Amino acid sequence: MLNGHTNRQGRALKAGVSQVNEMMGPDRKSARRLLVLLTSLTLFWMLSLFLIRTVGFFVRRADSKVFHSLSVEELLAGGLGGDLLLFATALIGLYLLVGGVVWWVTTLIARKHHLNGQVYLLAGLSFWLLSVFWLLLSNGLEFPRSRYTFIVRGLTGTGYAESVSLLAGTLILGLVVYAALLQLRGWLPAVRKRPTRIGAVAVGLALLLAIPLFFPAVPLSEAGASNRPNIIVIGVDSLRLDHVGYFTAGEGSTPAIDDFLNFAAVFPETITPLARTFPAWSSILSGRYPKSTGARYNLIDPTRVEMDENLAWTLKKIDYQTIIAMDERRFANFDASYGFEQEVGPKIGVGDFVLASINDTPLTNRLLDTWLGRLLFPYNYLNRGVSETYQPKSFLDRLKYVITQRDRHKPLFLVTHFCLPHWPYYWSQTSLDASQTGDTLSNRMFFYRSAVAEVDAQFNDLMNALREQGVLENAIVVLLSDHGESHGETLQAYTEVGAGGASTRQGFDPLRMMVEREDWGHGTNILRREQHAVVLGIKGFGQHQFPPGRRSQRASLIDIAPTLYSLVGIKRGQVEFDGRSLVASLETPSREPIERSFYLESGFSVPAIISIKPDMEVVMAQGLRHYAVNRDNGRLEVSKKSHHHIIESKQRGVLIGDWLMFAVKGKGEDDSQLVGLLNEKTREWTTALDSEFARKAPLRRLQKALVDFYGDEAKFDFAGLPERLAKLERQPE
Repeated sequence: MLNGHTNRQGRALKAGVSQVNEMMGPDRKSARRLLVLLTSLTLFWMLSLFLIRTVGFFVRRADSKVFHSLSVEELLAGGLGGDLLLFATALIGLYLLVGGVVWWVTTLIARKHHLNGQVYLLAGLSFWLLSVFWLLLSNGLEFPRSRYTFIVRGLTGTGYAESVSLLAGTLILGLVVYAALLQLRGWLPAVRKRPTRIGAVAVGLALLLAIPLFFPAVPLSEAGASNRPNIIVIGVDSLRLDHVGYFTAGEGSTPAIDDFLNFAAVFPETITPLARTFPAWSSILSGRYPKSTGARYNLIDPTRVEMDENLAWTLKKIDYQTIIAMDERRFANFDASYGFEQEVGPKIGVGDFVLASINDTPLTNRLLDTWLGRLLFPYNYLNRGVSETYQPKSFLDRLKYVITQRDRHKPLFLVTHFCLPHWPYYWSQTSLDASQTGDTLSNRMFFYRSAVAEVDAQFNDLMNALREQGVLENAIVVLLSDHGESHGETLQAYTEVGAGGASTRQGFDPLRMMVEREDWGHGTNILRREQHAVVLGIKGFGQHQFPPGRRSQRASLIDIAPTLYSLVGIKRGQVEFDGRSLVASLETPSREPIERSFYLESGFSVPAIISIKPDMEVVMAQGLRHYAVNRDNGRLEVSKKSHHHIIESKQRGVLIGDWLMFAVKGKGEDDSQLVGLLNEKTREWTTALDSEFARKAPLRRLQKALVDFYGDEAKFDFAGLPERLAKLERQPE
């Protein structure tokens, strides 16, 4: 009987303990079970997202032998191994953090409201699903071109998607705040036992808040700076003149750029010597042709480039603060080695081609442009090259912050380059509506015009920031484009005159192909005026004022450096400029133009890039075989074995007045370049250099200029040219 009584007491005790446990909330076993469940689900979700993005990226490239010249050993030796480890650790850590926060919030609330057993597990799973749903939906709204938008596209296309996202986000935030308050409440008894800690924390916070009182804000005026003007050079990638309202009677979508040009000295007849970003900017900074600097193509081995004396280095020596800001640096690797003290933009390296391209997930996308994203995902930070996640405002916000933090006791040399109008023209917030019908010419033009309008807004915000920060009290601002862009226009409207010529003798007509083929992009064809015609406007503020209006002097990007040297009053050093100062034309708008010789050359292009819709798998397959990873700095560069091939295959030309003498390599055994002649004004061209049409051109000057400049690296076939000219020897330089 005693035993029976004891058993009843034991059962009652267990029941009581069970009731107490239910009132206390989940036990440790249930909490561990939920933690394991959420961790497993989160890792599975992350891996699923990651595989969606990466399987296609690597498998397609393996099939097309994209990494033909880039072995795993080479990639790892180039520093990609460390970047990959950081990337994987950050990605896994962030997603595990989401699962951990869901578990923490659920557990705290469950303890408060005595949730246990299946109810507790169901609550945790529901909160996790809500968090996943909100991340996917908000990602689809903020990054409509993300790879994962298809999951919620049916909802994002409705009018109430933003309201649903806001409601879900508010609910999640409310639960997190509630859990945090519960946690804080649990800590309070321990804090009350040590009141001195509260006092110490309060005093510490008060001191932190009082620090600004002892360091007054820096005035916006530049009064403490040198009398030398601030120099601001603003570049816009791929900007065509016929898409700028100033040049089209207001038909463009560029009100801010138009307003600037209306009060600037404008050179409508400006050309780039090579329509690629790195060679063009090398010429801008040095005042020399790509052939002189060695910057003949993007991603060239830096040891081949001579840029020891350029604007950045020279201005730095006379105490300028030098800053460069570029939102796309894959193919234009400007950094401290070119004289810049501070850089704004994504990290340079082979990781930009690999890691940045695969890092598109609903969680990481929200962090990419933050300080945490800069630390964990440096290749994605402010990267216009990753169009799905690039946000124009983020890049500009960072640039404006850097401007506010500059050294106000020094004059500023700021180079910034906006890449939005570069292919593929769209960015993270671009509407998907126009792309529903495919990648047609009309859609591409829609995206290009949208990009031009957005970059105009970026330019406007930058100018306002410079004005607010006092930079424009004494400044020279240069607005330019590094090159133009072809959108499939042909030169079929050009008329061929004369007959014969060198190209027909070989049964192959590369000259006619240059004229008649459709071209896309830039740097592919020196006959395309829309590729080598660029914007150039110079405006002075404060001490430097120039009469506004158009100048008749034809100019080149190589003229910018000597012009700025003259305006600032600094010596050029030991390096001779190829360009000329435009100061005389700046000061005297009516000055008669001086006829000059301008040299043009094409960039490095693979055949697949010259199409309306480049197949990037084929482009990379054709192109990457020419590249290698520099093991010293982890950057992608053109291999040494491909350098000769690229130089040999270049188109070359010289422009004098309206006449362009152009040359391209044939396919015969002879390695000489075939020569043609184009009149840009009459739109006539010929390969018959002995024709009546050709005799109207300054043939001797054109031939001499072409041979003198490029003759040390190419032989030219002047078949049909009068014998007395064809025998012209290259003159000593």
